Amino acid sequence: MARQIIWSKRAQEDRKCIFSYWNKRNKSVLYSKKLNRLIIEAAELLAIHPKIGRESNKENI
Repeated sequence: MARQIIWSKRAQEDRKCIFSYWNKRNKSVLYSKKLNRLIIEAAELLAIHPKIGRESNKENI
């Protein structure tokens, strides 16, 4: 059973800032859309296989 990925407020804001940077730099949203798709695919993979990431000593991470 896949787990649910819960994005923190900071992570959501960081993503917005990253996309905004690339939109301004490239004067196009195409790269941001591709980057967003890659992030979503990675998050889905992590939800299905939660042990593939690095271990952390912080709880619930």
